[in-house]
Amino acid sequence: MKKPWEYVYVIRPIEPIENCLRYANGKWIEDDGKPDLAFIGLDAKGIPIAVHVEIPYKNILWQWRSNQVWHCMFDGHVERWLENRDNHPNVIAGEKAMEKCAELYSVANGIPVPIYMMNPWIEKGKLWRIEDDGRLTPVKPPEKIECTLCIKHLHQSREKEG
Repeated sequence: MKKPWEYVYVIRPIEPIENCLRYANGKWIEDDGKPDLAFIGLDAKGIPIAVHVEIPYKNILWQWRSNQVWHCMFDGHVERWLENRDNHPNVIAGEKAMEKCAELYSVANGIPVPIYMMNPWIEKGKLWRIEDDGRLTPVKPPEKIECTLCIKHLHQSREKEG
């Protein structure tokens, strides 16, 4: 099974977007209701927005926030998590969305859709990963989740206590 950062993801806006354009492999077509890598347009207040998926950094399986603290569930070594993602299709689409939004409206407000727990796109079923055969699979959090950082900290604390 692929890791989260190896998939390409598509979304649908969860709020109405006026003058909505979808990415369509960089062609920027009028929104036709299909999921895509990015969308641009105006939010309900008329503010220019660029909505796109923010892929996880390598080795992060899930992120979530609890009690004002960010937690991460890693796969493998924590030290390797800041690897280059610049050539990933979702990163490219996000950058292109910001550029196109700025070109059309002279400003761009990015709305990255991260893959983390309690994400409204996940909760509303508006975030999918593209499988190798082209099927769209809704992104869902795992049933069992453990924070790698908390476990590591707990082990370090126990080692100090002796």
